[in-house]
Amino acid sequence: MKNSRFSEFGLLLLLLLAVLMIPLGVSAEREVLSPEDATRIKRSYHARISPDGRQIAYTVYFQRNPGDEPGGGYRELHVVSTETGKVRPFIAGKVNVSSPRFSLDGSRIAFLMKRGEKAKTQIWMIPVDGGESVQVTDSENGVSTFRWHPDGDRIAYVATEPETETEKTLEEKGYRFVYFEENLKNRNIYICELPLEGRPAESRQITEDVVVWNFEFSPDGSRIAAAISPLNLVDHRYMFQDLHLVDPESGEIKLVTDHDGKLGNFAFSPDGSRIAYAASLELKDHAVSQAYLIDADGGDPVNLTPPEFKGH
Repeated sequence: MKNSRFSEFGLLLLLLLAVLMIPLGVSAEREVLSPEDATRIKRSYHARISPDGRQIAYTVYFQRNPGDEPGGGYRELHVVSTETGKVRPFIAGKVNVSSPRFSLDGSRIAFLMKRGEKAKTQIWMIPVDGGESVQVTDSENGVSTFRWHPDGDRIAYVATEPETETEKTLEEKGYRFVYFEENLKNRNIYICELPLEGRPAESRQITEDVVVWNFEFSPDGSRIAAAISPLNLVDHRYMFQDLHLVDPESGEIKLVTDHDGKLGNFAFSPDGSRIAYAASLELKDHAVSQAYLIDADGGDPVNLTPPEFKGH
């Protein structure tokens, strides 16, 4: 019986060694991934489907070539047909495109792009049927995020307020000191009219003296749900955002939630009467682990998450 066990063990050992030797023989014949190959790997981001579902706009990220100037990688804008699988590069080359969004009629794609070494990130737009891209905004400090207005003729965006004349003068004279948690700039919502007439659109500032991180239009465009924090600090971004309603015409702001802890993404219901949002369970919760629903005019939120839910 003992010899039998040793025989079984020996047979298993031989089989294991044989299996381990197979990949060694195969790998010797294959080409290995070189450092040059690693620089040619491409990744897809920011996929957005068109309103009719026939096309998807997305960005393709790839690294700089070894001989290029130092800097980050590049992101191109591509569009793929959901019916044929055909891919069309829209904005290609040494560019940095992000956040593509179709217009509501699907005829145009707006996106963020920084064109030029010293340029700021702006909103650009290109026709889906082909043509040249045009610059939509000329924000002094660049654009961080944007949304199409439901009427399709306007685009709203968030940008940090520009420097004062005093700050510009000091910078020209060489005073470029940065003081931690001082000279904090607000992040406001702006809106611009379309179409363009050969130059960037004129923008109108909607909010003042607030820090807006993200926002969404109501279905009819009459209200904006915005995530706002008291200060433009990392801790405030992570822990002290609350949902507010903003009137896009008057700029009036109304608090909707007074939540302790992290705030995640949010969206209006199709009829605009309610807002669903993700947020933490309590101040000590390290993630946006709960799903809530609240009346858009205010009130007590309803937690839709099952008790003891372990996910996020």
